[in-house]
Amino acid sequence: MPAIKCGLKAVVSLVKRRNRNKCFSIVSPDTRQAMKAGANPREERWDAPIQDVARGRISIIVADKSVAIREILRESLERSGFAVRTTCDPVELRAWSQYPQTDLVIADESVLFCDQMSPMVLGEIAADMPLIVTRANANAPAEECRHPGLCGTLLKPFDIKSLIELCERAVGAPDPLIETDVLPLLGKSRASKALYRYFRRLARTDYPVLIQGEAGTGADLVAKALHKSGRRRCGPYLEIDAAGFDGKNLGEFLGATKDSQDHGLASRARGGSVYLEEIADLPFDAQARLARLLKLLGREKNEAPRVIASTSKNLPTFVAQGAFRQDLFYRLNVMPLHLPPLRTRLEDLPDIVGAMLNELRDEGLAPGAVHPTALQRLAEYDWPGNILELSNFLRRIVVLYDGEITADLVHAELARSVAPRSITVSALPTPTLAGAVENYLSSVLDDVTCQPPGLYSLLLREIETPLLRRILDVTHGNKLKAAEMLGLNRNTLRKKLEKLGM
Repeated sequence: MPAIKCGLKAVVSLVKRRNRNKCFSIVSPDTRQAMKAGANPREERWDAPIQDVARGRISIIVADKSVAIREILRESLERSGFAVRTTCDPVELRAWSQYPQTDLVIADESVLFCDQMSPMVLGEIAADMPLIVTRANANAPAEECRHPGLCGTLLKPFDIKSLIELCERAVGAPDPLIETDVLPLLGKSRASKALYRYFRRLARTDYPVLIQGEAGTGADLVAKALHKSGRRRCGPYLEIDAAGFDGKNLGEFLGATKDSQDHGLASRARGGSVYLEEIADLPFDAQARLARLLKLLGREKNEAPRVIASTSKNLPTFVAQGAFRQDLFYRLNVMPLHLPPLRTRLEDLPDIVGAMLNELRDEGLAPGAVHPTALQRLAEYDWPGNILELSNFLRRIVVLYDGEITADLVHAELARSVAPRSITVSALPTPTLAGAVENYLSSVLDDVTCQPPGLYSLLLREIETPLLRRILDVTHGNKLKAAEMLGLNRNTLRKKLEKLGM
């Protein structure tokens, strides 16, 4: 095949000759005239964080030296439902890739490995940012292969369909039916964007989901959003409080018999979703019945309800202690979803507060504007009750007070309605790890004869689990960076996470 130039005439000629949907397509006369002049009338500078990308749309940056390629990729991706910004400037690419609203970068090697850039742009793209690289020849620089977020490379000319499929594998396909205003997932931080991308992927499957997070992080809201966003949205949605069952009444409710198709839960939620709240509180004798039912439901595929469970407890520890069935844990933990506590994502507070006030308006209340200093005061509180506590607090403020929500008002209401020990973390004495371990051992070693074997392994697991979870929160799920912080080999960290079910 003869060498192909990236000029507009060569692109149009190629499309006409092949009459196929390749990387380049014929553009409108107005756009073609602008390209001949060396400019793109639709291309605009992006000097501020994205403001016009709808919450439900996936935002992509396209970086290429060719105006024609940028415009054609923009048109093709926008027709597929993506929000697109284009550039040929390495400086802009480096800046835009840092914005938390960005979901994916598609960049040509001519922009990534620009001689004038030091360091190269590739090293400035966040490690957790999905990246697709395009190139005009097969000789890729070695730096390209070392980016943790690399999803694939495409050699020009490439098929547009292949590019879109690669984008969908990287960040999920656009879907207008997926919930976009789920409170626990709101925010512009990179952690929130990564969590929302994961949520979009889960919404397109029917696999069981285990939602883990502290009390009040909104597991029930996420579970309902998964149902509304999934393929079973037209089916029934059942919520079950696991703590309210024992082995007998759970068996009657679930219908865990040899033929599960005509009894209990399988018929009540056929073609829909079942949400099992606080699954760790399910009595041990009831867990066997539930495990059996899940095994039977797994054979029904299309008709069986999707199972979504949640817990604020450390289930792997419960399994290690023999308080939770291991087989049930593995049947539920097919797709784990961890909801971070509100205190670790305070930068998302303005978006979450705004959404909560809109909900109050929908309820017929009239909340006033929130002063910026009030947001700062809200961010100083650690919110042990997470989103639920914040929602109740704002509802109380709006009902009891009129007008603008000020910092003084927030401070007064916190002092009046919140236990003093929780108002400011900095006022508390800093606990030591050694002291915490001593307190724990004092509580479990009152009677040595009653303790099961394996206390050493249990204690290590008790320490490792919160440590690894916190490190993953800090690194936004970047396992390579987490391994570096812990001083562990990446494979060692991966094995530990698998062993702990994280």
